[in-house]
Amino acid sequence: MRHMMTLGICTAATVAGVAIVLASDTQNAAAAQGYTVQSITAPHRDAPIEVHVWYPTNSTAASETFAENALFDGFEAQLDAPAQSGEHPVVIFSHGSGGKAVQTGWFASAMAAQGIIVVSTNHQGTMSRDSDPHQTPMLWQRTRDLTAALDALETGALGHLSADMDRVAAVGFSLGGAAALSLGGAALSKDAFIRYCAQSLEKPDCDWMNAAGVDFGAIDATLYEADWTDPRIDAVLAIDPALTQAMTPDGLAAMDLPVMTIGLGTADTIPLAVDASHLSAKLPDAAHVWIPEAGHFSFLPTCGIIGKAATALMGDDNICSDWGLRHRDVIHGEVLGAVGQFLADVFAEDA
Repeated sequence: MRHMMTLGICTAATVAGVAIVLASDTQNAAAAQGYTVQSITAPHRDAPIEVHVWYPTNSTAASETFAENALFDGFEAQLDAPAQSGEHPVVIFSHGSGGKAVQTGWFASAMAAQGIIVVSTNHQGTMSRDSDPHQTPMLWQRTRDLTAALDALETGALGHLSADMDRVAAVGFSLGGAAALSLGGAALSKDAFIRYCAQSLEKPDCDWMNAAGVDFGAIDATLYEADWTDPRIDAVLAIDPALTQAMTPDGLAAMDLPVMTIGLGTADTIPLAVDASHLSAKLPDAAHVWIPEAGHFSFLPTCGIIGKAATALMGDDNICSDWGLRHRDVIHGEVLGAVGQFLADVFAEDA
């Protein structure tokens, strides 16, 4: 059910009280939540799509640690636990370029503890150990993944979960933030993307693809600029979203649903590639939140011993570097606070 909802411009200070609650209570409660991994097929992919789902459960069985590795800390969950009865709102989540759905665990577990089903897919071609610069501009593949996952959830292919498909929010980080906005109705312009990448500024997204010899002129304009809106989406939340410079003013103005963007940093520290603060003036119903003393990689899981050691060796040029920033647990708490309040308001409107 699409609706309009009046949102104000927020700052980290306005969500700090909520963040404190979520940072402590939900992360503790998250250990008791359900978690399952399923595979689905879709016509646009040659291989099955791996789908990770976090969901509320009343089970008190012992939890397990998932996704803990040399770099990142893991999260606690109950594998294939019985789902809590009753219908629950849904978040469809898109990970960043070079990431994986499982890295969403700290965030998704906290959302599940608040009664939300979180569905996240691995995006082939733009994920960890399968990251191809030539596939990175193909945002339409990501939106198709997300729509296929929602189809699977709605038909019961992801397990016995009682999903309230009248309360669905698209959420994403980095390139996943662009996918979430696209799913909510944002349209892209190939020409605008090429103009953005031609600017004489440091742009890690374009520079990485340029270094790999990606021919932006060869991007399929029909698919790039197509309408990938999923009508089931009631709201969008994008964290440090990419590609906002390529989004058309008309497409943004036509988005008749609440949107929140979160910037990891401040106006004078955030890279242009993921600065979404300008969207607030172009969207009918939008809010932007700054999370100060944070960086783009602050959204990723907290880092383990080896990850922290790598920081000392590689300086600030790695995904575990938090030099000059606040601890990720604190930043995560503020993100959860902003997201939790936004979703609570949106889902209350639809209840």
